Amino acid sequence: PMANVSGLTLLAAVVTAAGLHVPSRPPARQAPSLNDPAANTAAIFNFEYYADKQVQAQQLAAQQGLPAPPLQEVVLADPFLVRYAVLNPSQSTEYLQQTGLPMLRSTLCLLEKNLAPGLLHDLGTLPTYVIYTDNFSHEAVKLLMSDIPAIQNRINLINLDLDEEDVSRMAPFSSLQLDDVDAASVRRTLADAKYLPSNYARLLLGTDISFLNAPVGLLQEIVSLKPGQAMYMLDDKIVGEGYYKIPGFAGPQCQGLLGDFVYLTPSVHLTAENLVSKMTWYATQPLDSERVSPQCALCDDPARSRGLHAIDQFGMAMALGEAVHGAENCFILGTTYYGNLPAAEVRSSLEGAHDRIISNCVAT
Repeated sequence: PMANVSGLTLLAAVVTAAGLHVPSRPPARQAPSLNDPAANTAAIFNFEYYADKQVQAQQLAAQQGLPAPPLQEVVLADPFLVRYAVLNPSQSTEYLQQTGLPMLRSTLCLLEKNLAPGLLHDLGTLPTYVIYTDNFSHEAVKLLMSDIPAIQNRINLINLDLDEEDVSRMAPFSSLQLDDVDAASVRRTLADAKYLPSNYARLLLGTDISFLNAPVGLLQEIVSLKPGQAMYMLDDKIVGEGYYKIPGFAGPQCQGLLGDFVYLTPSVHLTAENLVSKMTWYATQPLDSERVSPQCALCDDPARSRGLHAIDQFGMAMALGEAVHGAENCFILGTTYYGNLPAAEVRSSLEGAHDRIISNCVAT
C-alpha cells in the first residue's frame, strides 16, 4: 500500500483499467495534505485502489508480451466535494430499501461513470463524497458503499443524529410541521454550512439527479466560473414569465434555483445563520399567489408541509444571492442539456436531469 501521496506515480493505463477513460490531463497541482484539518471531510483520492490497478496493468502487459505502459504522474488538485443525503426520519424500511438506497446507488454510479472522468481530465481531481445519514439509514448506506471499491477512500458518511449541533440547527423549524421530505431538505442544507469547507468546490445534489452523459457543458461552465460565484439547475416547473423569485424579499436572489442541483465555487460562504434567517422569514409570508412569482401551486399546497414545500430551496435562493454578492454572480445551467424533467420526458441528448429515476447503472 502507498501511504505517501506526494510524488505518487501511476500508469496512464490505470485510469482506463479502472473504467475512467481519460485521454490526457492538465499539469498536476499539489495535492492537499493528509494533515489538512478538513481531510476527514474531504477524503483524498483512493490511491491504493489505483495502485492495485497499476500492478494488474503491468501483469497483463507482461502476459501479452507487450511493453509496459508509460508512467504518468497523478497528483490531485484540491478536493471537489459532492454532497448527498439519505435521511429517513420516519424510519421506513420500505422507503430505505425501495427508494433511498437504490436512488443513492444510481445517482452515485452515474456520476462516477460520466462526471468523474471529466473532473480528472479538466480539473485534475476526483469527486469526494459527503453523505449525510441518520441512525436508521447509516449502517445500510455504509454497507451499500462497501460494494463500490473504487470510491472507498473518497467517501465520508456523517450521521447527523450524532451531531450535537443538529438539534439546535433545526430548532427554529420545530413548530412548522414540515413533512419528512422538506425537513430532510432543510436539515441537509444547514449541515452543509458545518461539514463542507467553503475553500473547496461543492456540488450539492439530491439523490434524484442523474448524469446521463459526459457533462461537457457543466465542466465548461465550472472552469469558466470565478471564485465566489454559483451555478445551478433551473426549476422550470414554476412556470410563468421569467425565472421565479420571491417578490417580498428586497435583497439579491439567485432566481429560478433548483435546490437539488447547486454548484458553489471556492470562497462562497453560506452560513447556517443566514440560511435559517431566510427560511424562517419565508415561513412568515402570507400563503398566497404573491409569495413566489410566478406562483408555485405545489409549494402552496397545504397538504405539503402546510404550504411550506421547498422552503429550503427558496431560503437557499435568497441566502446564496447574498453570499455571492449579487444576482449577477448566479448562473443557470443551460436547459438544452440540463432539465428538471420527469423520467418520461428525459431526452437522450441530456447531460443531466432531475428525473427521480433509478437507473440500471452498475457500480464497480
